[in-house]
Amino acid sequence: MNSKHIFFCLIVVLPFISLANEDVIVDTSEYEEKTLKFNKDMTINIELHNIVPNDKDKYNIVRTIVESERAGFPAITSVKGTKSMSDGQAGQKSKCHPYDTLQSQLSSAVTESDIKKAVGLIEGKLGDPTFSNCVNKMKKDLLSTQSKDNSYILNFGSDYTFTIKKEGKVLSVYEYKSDIQDWYVHAGFTFIASKDDRYFTPESGSDSYIIQKQGSEPDWNYAATALFSYPVYDIKNSNFEIAISAGLGVSQESILVLAGPSLVFADNFILNLGVVMTQFDVLKGVYKEGQDVGENAIDSSALTEEQFKASWGITFAYKFQ
Repeated sequence: MNSKHIFFCLIVVLPFISLANEDVIVDTSEYEEKTLKFNKDMTINIELHNIVPNDKDKYNIVRTIVESERAGFPAITSVKGTKSMSDGQAGQKSKCHPYDTLQSQLSSAVTESDIKKAVGLIEGKLGDPTFSNCVNKMKKDLLSTQSKDNSYILNFGSDYTFTIKKEGKVLSVYEYKSDIQDWYVHAGFTFIASKDDRYFTPESGSDSYIIQKQGSEPDWNYAATALFSYPVYDIKNSNFEIAISAGLGVSQESILVLAGPSLVFADNFILNLGVVMTQFDVLKGVYKEGQDVGENAIDSSALTEEQFKASWGITFAYKFQ
């Protein structure tokens, strides 16, 4: 395989390998409903800000998962859990006297709105030289108004709702919906029925050489392939779909294009049987099988040239997430 084929193969495969992470900041002092979409498996970390430190055990995140019927999981599952807040509570008397008033305001706050005001005042003083000896304590108190250890894995194909509550009161609702596209993209390998015609010039026995067809052509060639598929029929009560696919690929010898029907399993796996157009070895036009080429044999590679021809192939591919 030459360098241009290796480069093309990398272009085909690399875009399908990726990871994603996201931090979600929830201001508990303001009600918010938000719907977001995602198109691959990812991890989110929900951070609750402006929580009342002394009420840390009263907050919880309710996660509802709706499995995608398309992925073969029709059930609806609810999971409820209380996430622990940051260690430490505001309100312990500080040895930093310039900070006493602000700390008192934070420790006496009983609502998320009051906490937000106190947090804003403390953050505004972090750069003040008067409070230079209080910075560590201020930062610790600020952390007590946050909860950061709330990580969830989102599997593409399912929808998620995260409801942030305090003692049953809904503070915010975040929805994550799988952005399922009509088109699938898979990467894999195509096995192509070979139509190579290869020739050689054995000696005829009278000091002359005759062009003859070789009988040892390989039955199959293979290529790295990217498939683009459009689903046209869902097979009921199963994880299978029928799709129409087209593809691009590269082999050791040539590039190829293909098209044909596919069987898709759970979105991720695909089996395609299609018509393939690629280059095969054929006898050059200046020669004919059985032709006497005289007293000097001709090398096999000099007898043939590459030409695009139609064949058929089987493709096995996978959707990287």
